[in-house]
Amino acid sequence: MILPKKPGGVLAFMSGYAAKSVPNVITAVPGGVFGTTVFSKGVIHPGTAPRNFSKIITKKHQPLFRAALQNAMNKAAKVASV
Repeated sequence: MILPKKPGGVLAFMSGYAAKSVPNVITAVPGGVFGTTVFSKGVIHPGTAPRNFSKIITKKHQPLFRAALQNAMNKAAKVASV
């Protein structure tokens, strides 16, 4: 439930919304609010599905990071052994 901050106040929001992103995809498309302004004393918001950006980025970049880290350790070990 979302209620106004001030007692006796109202919420004001646009009647429509189009998401700019979707779960499990690292990209964005045009979107945002649209429609007429609606005033309400409260709303029950269903929530938003998690986008999982961290999981997707980790899956994509972890192998590259591991390879770069291994190369750096190999280079440091080579310099230390001389």
